[in-house]
Amino acid sequence: QGNAEVQYFLGQIYYEGRGVPQDYAESVKWYRKAADQGYIFAQLALAAMYESGYGVSQDYVKPTSGTTSPLQNSPQAMALEPSKTATV
Repeated sequence: QGNAEVQYFLGQIYYEGRGVPQDYAESVKWYRKAADQGYIFAQLALAAMYESGYGVSQDYVKPTSGTTSPLQNSPQAMALEPSKTATV
């Protein structure tokens, strides 16, 4: 399992090539580990990788298979969701 947040940041490091050679496939590996634990930012990053075809074959369906929905029971998703009680 491991720490999902750290795994996500490792994915970012490989995606951007910060201190390591840029490697999209390695980035996908780390994003997947974090996404499988329900870490929303990794799920979104992984979806973007599949959408763009970076490090994986382009696939518009794959990002959600094997992971929970980014909007399902995620503290990060709830923090991003606009408050239903907020007034304008």
